[in-house]
Formats: sequence, structure tokens, C-alpha cells
Amino acid sequence: MVLPDWFPESHISSAETISEYLITLRGGAPFLSGADSRLLVQWLDEDIPPPAILSALERVALKRRAKRVKTRLSLNATKGELRKLLGKKEPPTTQAKPLHLFAPLHKRILDSITENSSFAYLQRTIAQQLLDIDDAIHDNVKAEKAISLISFFHQQVWDESEEDRFLLTKQAENEMAAMRSIIPPRKWEELLEEIARDHLRSRYPLFSAQMIWDSLKGRML
Repeated sequence: MVLPDWFPESHISSAETISEYLITLRGGAPFLSGADSRLLVQWLDEDIPPPAILSALERVALKRRAKRVKTRLSLNATKGELRKLLGKKEPPTTQAKPLHLFAPLHKRILDSITENSSFAYLQRTIAQQLLDIDDAIHDNVKAEKAISLISFFHQQVWDESEEDRFLLTKQAENEMAAMRSIIPPRKWEELLEEIARDHLRSRYPLFSAQMIWDSLKGRML
């Protein structure tokens, strides 16, 4: 991933995790805009966990799914959702903490897989890798490792779904047909890829930053 020369070295690992995940959401080149880079540094300086930032991104992407817009998904577009997400107070829980941070998510993934599930082997593999993350390291570090696994999952599904990519891109063209004449060709292709990726990701709701953030919040309570 390409970052500005001025980007703090202490934040590079988190920035790479976030940028990698953003690519699986919208496609495109592995770099952040100047505005997104400055905003990301501000959030990381404030110790906002990457899973929270990416969960806000997913929420914005979900809203964009309902009303297609011609601008690309960016970190700047998530500021409002992030404020709401961080400001929401969760009720205290009396449940015993799991043996591993991702034990509940691991079980939910395995329980969701059926004989007809697409990429069942990959789902099981990622679920096990979540459980294999060293539970002795800091929860924020575990969460970043988990986000990287989720990113890998979605990129693999995208890369190996050639027929679905074609069909979903055609579906995106139909959805956005009314705006075709006002969007430049390069932006049009980028928008179609973002929409197609969005539809494909929606088939695997447990493989999301929201699930990682929920796991992290549960440990914080």
C-alpha cells in the first residue's frame, strides 16, 4: 500500500489493515487519498480501534446499497457513522468471557455453513484461523489480525467468482443505468466494481468488520 511520506510510522500497520479492507469493499488501487490519510491519522492518534472504523465503513456501504451514489466510498464519508458507533453505550453483560476473543464468532460461522454453502472450505479455514490467533496478545492486535483474515476471505471470494463477478457487474449496470450518461468512463467502471463487490460481500455477513468490532466490545464490557 502507498502512504504519504509524512504518515506516522507507528500507524502504518493499522493503516495497511484499513486500506486492505477498504479495497475489498470498493476495489481500486491500494492507496488512500490525502484527505483520507489525514483523517485516518487523526483517528488513530485518538486510539480509535481499526475495527470500529471499518465497521462504520460497512454501515455507510450498506446505506449506499439502498441509494446508489456516484461518488466513491471513502473514510471521510464515515465520520457520522463512526461518531454514532463510538457514542453508543452497550448494556453491561453478566455472561462469562469466552476462552478466546473470537470463540463465539468461530461457532457462528461454523453453524452457518450448510451443504450448499459457497466457499464452505474457505469459511471453515478462516474461522479456524480466527481461533488460532494468539489470545495472549493485546485485543486490538488480535482484532487487526482478524480484520486481515476477513479481507483475505473477501478478496479470495472475489478473485475466484469470475461468473458471479460478470453477473453482478451486469446487475450493477442495470441499477445505475439512469446515471450512465453523467459519470465519466473510469469512474463508471470503479462504481460498477464497488457495487458488484458489495453484492458479493452481502452473501457472507459474518465475515465483516462489524463482527470483529462486536467481539472486541464484548471483551471490553
